[in-house]
Amino acid sequence: MVVSIVLDFDSKLLILAADEDNDTIELVVRDSSDSEQPPPGGEKGHSSPWQGFIQKKFGWGWVTINQQGYLDGVLLSFDGINPQLIVTVVASSLKVSHIDGKTRMGT
Repeated sequence: MVVSIVLDFDSKLLILAADEDNDTIELVVRDSSDSEQPPPGGEKGHSSPWQGFIQKKFGWGWVTINQQGYLDGVLLSFDGINPQLIVTVVASSLKVSHIDGKTRMGT
């Protein structure tokens, strides 16, 4: 069960955490120099789906809000504007998925 993710962008940290009471994502941006050590849990950057984004420039980030008004996800892009990863809150934990980026045409 993953309840928090810390993304290290050298000078800044982006911390994503699951709020267990509301099934929402809490976002915190911190200067790296101001922060304490990252939470325990080990580095997972070389595991899927993160491995393709290590050392890539952070592009854009978006928050998702569900039909009930809860912030329940974020989209992340690296080396461009197209979102490549989605982090969602599912059952009070964080789930990270790769976005394939293929265009699908509706009928």
